[in-house]
Amino acid sequence: MEKTPNDKFRDARESTQSQDHPNECLSRQEVADKANAWIWERHGKKYDLNANYVGKIEQGIIRWPTYCAEQLSGRSLRYAKTPNLGSPRGSKAG
Repeated sequence: MEKTPNDKFRDARESTQSQDHPNECLSRQEVADKANAWIWERHGKKYDLNANYVGKIEQGIIRWPTYCAEQLSGRSLRYAKTPNLGSPRGSKAG
């Protein structure tokens, strides 16, 4: 099966300003860190999402992210009202 890059997800990350590095977009690791913190606060579950995982979503290697990874798209990237950022699963954001 051919990989289709998830441009919506990448564009959302690149259009969100980094809090750590002014005048830059969020890094993949910042997205992962924010998602891990949100998942812990909301669900009490420890996840180790990292820049590599976020990159695989953007590259289309991971087409069906876990529920928690889908949450990072809406929460970490401030796109809660646009939950479908290229996931084939559709628009299920918690």
